Amino acid sequence: MAQICCHRKVALQLIQNALDEARRDFKEVGKPLTLKMHDNQHESMLKGVFSDNSSQQSQKVEMAGIMNLLILLLVITNIKNIIMSYQQHGFVLSHVIQDYIRSGVYKVPENYETISAILTIPIFTAIAFWIEILASNQHTSRHLVFSLILLSQVCLLSFPIYVSYHNDSDLILGNLLVMLTISTSLKMISFHHVMHDVRGLVLRVMKAKKEGRKLEPSKTERTIFGVDEQLYEEALTYPKCLHLKHFMRYTFMPTYCFQLSFPLKEKRDWCLIFKRVVESLIALFLVVYLFYQHIVPVCEESVPYFEQGDYFRIMICVFNVSIPGSYIWVMLFYLVFHAWTNLLAECTRFADKRFYSDWWNAGNLNEYWRKWNHPIHNWLVRHVYYPLIRRGLSQNVSKLLTFMVSAAAHEYIVVGTFRVFNMIAFTFMLVNAPLMQIQRQLRNVVSKNTNNLMFWLGYTAIGQPTAILVCYYQTVKKMHAPPVA
Repeated sequence: MAQICCHRKVALQLIQNALDEARRDFKEVGKPLTLKMHDNQHESMLKGVFSDNSSQQSQKVEMAGIMNLLILLLVITNIKNIIMSYQQHGFVLSHVIQDYIRSGVYKVPENYETISAILTIPIFTAIAFWIEILASNQHTSRHLVFSLILLSQVCLLSFPIYVSYHNDSDLILGNLLVMLTISTSLKMISFHHVMHDVRGLVLRVMKAKKEGRKLEPSKTERTIFGVDEQLYEEALTYPKCLHLKHFMRYTFMPTYCFQLSFPLKEKRDWCLIFKRVVESLIALFLVVYLFYQHIVPVCEESVPYFEQGDYFRIMICVFNVSIPGSYIWVMLFYLVFHAWTNLLAECTRFADKRFYSDWWNAGNLNEYWRKWNHPIHNWLVRHVYYPLIRRGLSQNVSKLLTFMVSAAAHEYIVVGTFRVFNMIAFTFMLVNAPLMQIQRQLRNVVSKNTNNLMFWLGYTAIGQPTAILVCYYQTVKKMHAPPVA
């Protein structure tokens, strides 16, 4: 027992000595001489955030707090703009609806003529199918088929422009007419192009059989004449592969590229269809609200500045339109490329829903145009770019001509909707081709993040708002111009 007490006293003494030593050391803690604040080489924390060099991004910098601040400032600014717009103009959309009803626009015969023109567009799809049935006859001249296709396309694309200029109907109906027309034209061109290739494949197979050649799939890609085995077998059933039901389904699918077969879902998801309908209606309402509440007043304010040539005030109007214009652009993207296309895909059981990629992260224009609109990009690559390449043109010339086709389509929509020919849409689209070439040359000088910032600045802050103001001014000027004798 005495031995245990002795050990306890020794242990307590050791503890007491350690505490006394710790107290003495604590008095030395934090003295300038002993506390080294700079003991190694360090880089600034934000250096890695603004650099594309992977070696400088080894330390992950969390920016959640800054993002929260920016989002909060954005919300506060938008709420302020909404309140100020309501104080200055009231709820503009209610006045627009009342004026729309009082104007008797629903009694204007020209609008009903435009609606009738919209309803006649499907006739051209029936004509396209009839042409292909005619082409399936071996005795039909190839030149006759091409002439009929060309004539139908010219009539299809000319008809809405004539209706729009002749009727001087509502802009919304005019836009709906030209959008449906350009969509139908792209679909029918793809349909004719694919069926032309099918006929060419059948003729090549017949020629090979006459020559006694045995056709077998290639060992590497397992294709015959570049066509995979399944599609090859289906194409050889021509003209039985020309199905009316399949063609009608294609006319409603959210794609512009015709195929003999599409990936299809087993059944429709009606809950998802209802969800897409609700999303489409909400997005459409927001687009209309933003346009009439936040853009039209600024456009009206800019008209006298255009008349006076006051470019400083025009620039101020451009900046005022840039924010709501960007919101409309994003909402239109969501409405068209997500809600509406997915709605059509679900209704037609179309299974390939790659309608866009992460275009918002694009580091250059080439990447943006590849990711922004897959249906149109796929059509241009398939029916414009590669045919030009096969004709022996260089890649740069083929890309330029492809952009010219896209620019012409954008200008066509502007002409058919606003009934003004100003080449703004054509120029804005075509200028992308040299800009893409410049970016390619400077890819090692200008970072991807800088290119992305320049894109947002040039497109949403300057280019798009300027186009909106110019189109509005020219439309107003045309509406108030004296009639031509």
